[in-house]
Amino acid sequence: MQTSPASPQMQSETAELPKITATRAREVCRAFELSEPGQRLLDDRITPQQFVSRLIEIECFADAVSFLAHALPKREAVWWGCLCARDALAAQVSPAAMTALTAAEAWVYKPTEETRHAAGAAAGAADTGSPCTWPAFAAFWAGDDIAPRGSSVKIPPAEHMSAKAVTAAVALAATKHDRETAAENFQRYLAQAIDIAGGGSGRRPGQRSSAARGSSGIV
Repeated sequence: MQTSPASPQMQSETAELPKITATRAREVCRAFELSEPGQRLLDDRITPQQFVSRLIEIECFADAVSFLAHALPKREAVWWGCLCARDALAAQVSPAAMTALTAAEAWVYKPTEETRHAAGAAAGAADTGSPCTWPAFAAFWAGDDIAPRGSSVKIPPAEHMSAKAVTAAVALAATKHDRETAAENFQRYLAQAIDIAGGGSGRRPGQRSSAARGSSGIV
């Protein structure tokens, strides 16, 4: 028997989100600035899944994206950014932006210092106006040291830099080509993040990546 898929609102309201360790939404919201409508929804009892559901319901998509980018573990958040960027790929995407996206995916599959620095180098060489570039920045900033390799001085990234880069990737992907479809794009991408937060891969049927498959359950 076939059933209709649940809406993102229903999924976030009823499903457990084991990848999000915060028990209350307010814990996550300390890391970024909410809009006024988002602030009105926030109280000391509301859970992450309830909060996301209600943000989506009132179409506070920017708040929902920021919330999930900060609430997810860094690796899962970068993967979400990669999925959104790949969904928004255009025929005219630059080779440098494509390299950055592939490097970010490579870090998700194998999160080592080598792949992290490779993502950072690829992001630095790519167009910051492309959603493909920001997952690579997010991967690089997910570490605890952004100094050049071999440096004797450790430079930690600013707090929440990785999450902010994921937020930029998702927002750019949703609005890149046709702003009239942005709301639909945001809802689709938020549903993917909710799936990832629930332990899924976030992939839509038929969605694939060009990078080699790794051992992680999220890919």
